[in-house]
Amino acid sequence: MALSTDLPPEICFLIFDFATAGDRQTALALLYVSRYVKEHCEPALYHTVVLRSFEAANVFTRCLSFRVDKSFCPRYIKSLIAYDLTHLTNAQLAHLLPAIRGVTNFFCWNTEIANDELGAIMPHLRSLYASRHPMVFPQTVTHMTVRYSLLETVEIYNATLRMPCLTHLAIEWFTGDYDERFIDHPNQNLKVLVVLVFSRALRAATERAKNTEADPRVVYVVHKSVFRLAERPWVKYDGTSATSVGLLQVSDANDLLYDYAREYPDPSKDSMWDIAEKIVEQRREIVDSTE
Repeated sequence: MALSTDLPPEICFLIFDFATAGDRQTALALLYVSRYVKEHCEPALYHTVVLRSFEAANVFTRCLSFRVDKSFCPRYIKSLIAYDLTHLTNAQLAHLLPAIRGVTNFFCWNTEIANDELGAIMPHLRSLYASRHPMVFPQTVTHMTVRYSLLETVEIYNATLRMPCLTHLAIEWFTGDYDERFIDHPNQNLKVLVVLVFSRALRAATERAKNTEADPRVVYVVHKSVFRLAERPWVKYDGTSATSVGLLQVSDANDLLYDYAREYPDPSKDSMWDIAEKIVEQRREIVDSTE
């Protein structure tokens, strides 16, 4: 059924796109307007799937089992953000894995899917949250965030050096224990290295962030969980080169950790990667202007 309106379809689709990008409840409501509207809006609704718990993952796999068009999800799911995919049965995985074949961004806090299997499961993967062993990652990955519990191992540092496409790396700095080579000798292909600083590492990070001139690619960013502390040894980044040096608070960016799979990316905010790139560019401009 066509739309009952005098507006050109292109204008209607722009309105639908704006509505689905800003509010998921609105996007869901649009699915019930008509089959014509649903065919346009449903792909946007499935672009980013957030599963906040194992129960949500369980329900999602059940929904996949009832979907008649098995080609829909592999075509349109591009970002999968999940808190817990452990203990899924083989039957559930049989529905889930084909559905996420087209995923380019994969974040999962708890998963039994091994890193060395991801390349076959998601051959188009570009962005990854590295949360477990083994230390073998898909060669297609360009953006990766490394879980704090893996930073003490030399194997994962060496693995990042063997990733030819890796240009953006982020590490969680929870405590003072980590392999310092991540910061002192990063992959030479990296454009950006974001160090996400948590409260227990705040003092050590504050000292290290004073030496960002040594490598302008290293951007120290306090995680939003630290914002509430009374002691604030950081600078609030306001988009200018004057605030691009040192330990930074970046408020207007989506969390690289998606609040541990509890939130959808906010379309009104920039990617933390994009902002980190801008900071690196501003630092290089400062260096160039002083030479």
